Amino acid sequence: MPKIVKFKVPSPEDVAKNVVRKAKFAFDTAADIGRGAVLQYSKGKIYQGTLDELENGTLTANGDYVFADLNGKNLTEQRSYFLDTPIYDRLLFPTGSYIDLDGREISYPAMSIDTAVFRVSQRKNIVKTPIQGRNGTVKEYISDGDWEIDIRGHIDTEKNEYPLYDLSRLVQISKVPQQVKIQSGFLNRVYDVFYVVIEEVVFNQKEGYVNSVPFTIKASSDYDLDVVEFEVSE
Repeated sequence: MPKIVKFKVPSPEDVAKNVVRKAKFAFDTAADIGRGAVLQYSKGKIYQGTLDELENGTLTANGDYVFADLNGKNLTEQRSYFLDTPIYDRLLFPTGSYIDLDGREISYPAMSIDTAVFRVSQRKNIVKTPIQGRNGTVKEYISDGDWEIDIRGHIDTEKNEYPLYDLSRLVQISKVPQQVKIQSGFLNRVYDVFYVVIEEVVFNQKEGYVNSVPFTIKASSDYDLDVVEFEVSE
């Protein structure tokens, strides 16, 4: 006896529900894509708007920090935003000098970097003492540690050539065997850091680009200490 296969023919109501369900899924997918596109567009506009405001010097409300670059132009602190878009800050190493081991005064040039991103951390100086019969340790606060500062950026030239001049200036500053002055709205105003000691500098080559050199600077905060000489009478 042949086997009879039965097929269920959907009712018009089932067909309508299926069409509505597929249409809703397509609409939700398009909405998600649209929201993502709007978010990315907003990030770009906010980032570009911030750069334009900084270039025109309009971000000066609410007591923004302002300092001068090599040409005397006011540089304003650049704010960060909640959309996780990388925000660049202007960084300036003013010119200075130091005394080498032979007693000679060595001058180093100023360096202005418009594409710097900072990472700042601090560890407190705390003495931990274990006590018998007690879990954990007794903490004795000594002082705040130095601000550990990581600076990332890149040195570029508009021409298709190696940025040898700017790179050599940054190398000279990295070799200074003492604290160097630093100007940055982010470091100066937020963390009260005006001097740093450069501990490590890394330069990388960027594949496909001859006119761009990424770099990383690791530094610690320092203070400008004045040594006073006293004469003791006998």
